[in-house]
Amino acid sequence: MSNHLHLIVAGKEGFYLSDIVRDFKKYTAIEIISAIDQNQFESRRNWML
Repeated sequence: MSNHLHLIVAGKEGFYLSDIVRDFKKYTAIEIISAIDQNQFESRRNWML
């Protein structure tokens, strides 16, 4: 399936796993939205944005 992934994550001392996951989700969401927005050939573009 290409619509999900599995990660094994560990944080260094003083970093919370919840913060790492939050930042990862925020970064990837921004990048995915940007990629969809810039791809004029994406047939589901309007629906996804």
